[in-house]
Formats: sequence, structure tokens, C-alpha cells
Amino acid sequence: MIHRYFKFLIYTLIIIFFTYDLWIDYSKYELGLHFFLELLLIVLAIYLLIHQFYEIDKTRLELRTATKTVENLQGKTVDCINQTLSTWQLTNAENEITWLIIKGFSFKEIAHIRKVSEKTIAQQAAAIYKKSNTHNRHELMSNFLDDFISKNS
Repeated sequence: MIHRYFKFLIYTLIIIFFTYDLWIDYSKYELGLHFFLELLLIVLAIYLLIHQFYEIDKTRLELRTATKTVENLQGKTVDCINQTLSTWQLTNAENEITWLIIKGFSFKEIAHIRKVSEKTIAQQAAAIYKKSNTHNRHELMSNFLDDFISKNS
């Protein structure tokens, strides 16, 4: 982004310089080839400046659209996961642990976050796997991915 603003500065300086020089030539009635070449350079520089503004505006619009798409997908993903979790009839603790597993936390990290032992988390994860009819975190994640793909295809 800084690179684009640097271009603006350069284009603006070129336009100012050639406009000043053009004004001096015009005031001295020096309307030869030199004058018209400078006029052409000013027009080209103004075009490039306008084009640069257009490109930045276009990029901002594309970024806004992409951001909305990502937010929409995140919302759909959360809804899909919540739907699946509700069918498993998890306890509040199991629900929270499932979300932490989905987010990629290790049992040790989850134990630290929940202020319980790692063994407790392993036992709760085993209950989650049983209720979800999976055997490990990879199958659990795969289950969500399969659900999301099948609901959105």
C-alpha cells in the first residue's frame, strides 16, 4: 500500500513540475515542440494518477467482497458445527472442549485453559468421541468437514 502512495507522490510531483514549466513557457509565448511534449507528459501523468486511484478503489472493493465472503463462510461453518454438536447432546464442558479441539488446541493447552488436569480433558474427549461416533480428533474434524461439505454443496 505504501508503494501505491509513493506512486501518487511521484505522479503529483511530475505534474506540478511540468505544469509550472508549461506555465513559464506559455507566459513567454514559447509554444513549440517542447511545449506540446510537456503538455503531453502532463496529460499522461494525470491519466496515470487517475488510473492509480481507480486501481486502489477496485482493490478496496475486491477486499471488502472477499472479507464478506470469508465472514459468511465463517458464520456457515459455526452454524454447521453448532448443529452437529447439538445432535450429540454434549455437556457444556464437552461442548467447550470440542470447540477447543476444533480450533487445534492440544489436550495440554485445553487443560491449562480450563484449569483442570490433562487426564480430565482426555476423559472428556473420550466421551466426546463416543457421543460423536469417532475415535480421535482427526475423525472428529473429518466429521465436521464432511458435514460442512455435504450441507454446502
